[in-house]
Amino acid sequence: MLFRTKVDAVLPLAGPASLPALLLVLSLTVGLWAQNPLSDALGAGRFSEALQIADELLKTHPNDAKLLTARGLALDGIGRPQDALASFGLAIEAAPNFTPALKAASQTAYLHHDSRASDFLSRLLKVVRDDPTAHAMAGVLAFEAGDCAQSVDHFGRAGDEPARNELASSQFGQCLIKLGRAGDASAMFQALVALHPETTNGRYNLAVAQLLNGKAAEAIQTLQPLTSGEQPDPGVLNLLASAYVASRELDAAAGVLRRAIDLAPQQDVHYLDLATLYFQRDRFPPALEILNAGLRRVPDSARLLMMRGAVRAQMAEFEGASADFQAADKLDPERGYGSVGLGVLLNETNQLAQARDVLRQRLKSAPQDPMLNYLLADSLIREAVDPAAAEFEEARAALQRAIASRPAFAKAHAALAKLHSKAGRTENAIAELRVALQYDPAEKSALNQLFLLLRRTGREQEAQAVGERLRKQLSAPAVRVPSR
Repeated sequence: MLFRTKVDAVLPLAGPASLPALLLVLSLTVGLWAQNPLSDALGAGRFSEALQIADELLKTHPNDAKLLTARGLALDGIGRPQDALASFGLAIEAAPNFTPALKAASQTAYLHHDSRASDFLSRLLKVVRDDPTAHAMAGVLAFEAGDCAQSVDHFGRAGDEPARNELASSQFGQCLIKLGRAGDASAMFQALVALHPETTNGRYNLAVAQLLNGKAAEAIQTLQPLTSGEQPDPGVLNLLASAYVASRELDAAAGVLRRAIDLAPQQDVHYLDLATLYFQRDRFPPALEILNAGLRRVPDSARLLMMRGAVRAQMAEFEGASADFQAADKLDPERGYGSVGLGVLLNETNQLAQARDVLRQRLKSAPQDPMLNYLLADSLIREAVDPAAAEFEEARAALQRAIASRPAFAKAHAALAKLHSKAGRTENAIAELRVALQYDPAEKSALNQLFLLLRRTGREQEAQAVGERLRKQLSAPAVRVPSR
């Protein structure tokens, strides 16, 4: 799952919300006439009139930054943002540190998704280092550029702006969790809910953060007000089921998922999660029954077919499992459900040689695919391959390809650590495990390996801390963040 927010939730930047502050600066600095009719026209929303006044004044003062900024505000007010940005740009050329022009350019570029927004904001923040709205906008842009460290830094300097806005808060929370700071994300969403108790999305996101922080009981309490009506959001119910699973209230989780299925019978995720709940507890017949019901409603769901194939494999129905994997592959060949599923099936049934053949064949058409490379390495590692053997090098190369294609692939880093450990490169293994846990602090295989290696090397205090982290880990949802 992802953090949620309203699709129209944007920071309250350019336009009426910020116009008074800009007009105040302009009215104090223009100083070209007694009554300041330009500011009056702008303040009253008479943008066409303001544009005429500004154009007339610019005939005698063509490089006046204040007039150029006022002209830009008027142009933006009549729906000409690109012309507005051009006017703001001329103002900045005339007076590079003129704050109203930098603010107006930053806000207008941001709201209209103009590529110059980051540059305008960078210049603004050099002049006004503690502007919370500018930092909030910069945080959003850094998030959209994939730079979570920079995004968190800007959001952290934005005061209470993120807590007042669902888009900013969802992105801030996403990055905090990616950086292993679920507790901070939880506190931030708690502030959002305190300011806006009615916010459904903020409450949902708070529950996600609480669950990721190991506070399943708190997540359940947070979600309860959203599930009391006759038509609760099925996605909320799905998240509530995850919290119940984390609290080991499995019957409650199953009941909530069945309710989600009743409310949204065309959404395959609820069948998938309920079947997984049974599958993980070796209750294969009810899992199969649920998947069959799901496929009657959503017959073209490749992932339901793949899951049914996995269940059938555990029930020794190998022909049916193979047929499901092939059908999944036809429905969604790009994802490789069939090949991956068959590879997993063969691995799980100890048909490792066949699994490798399947995966190698698939890799011929997708040589850099991270999942296929990881599965191939996994099938090789399972046979306790000797470090001197060719298969050991094949596994290592496959994992390096997986990591090159997906640097944040924590499981691949953990598998590569196993190879380092087998080869006696303990410190390399520990370093690789730390990388895995940077990308996924909840990766249990990495935590388990790191715990054992730290104990083996006599680092008992570190080992105890890792062991405590391992004890607290649980299965929890990811975060949901929309685009602006």
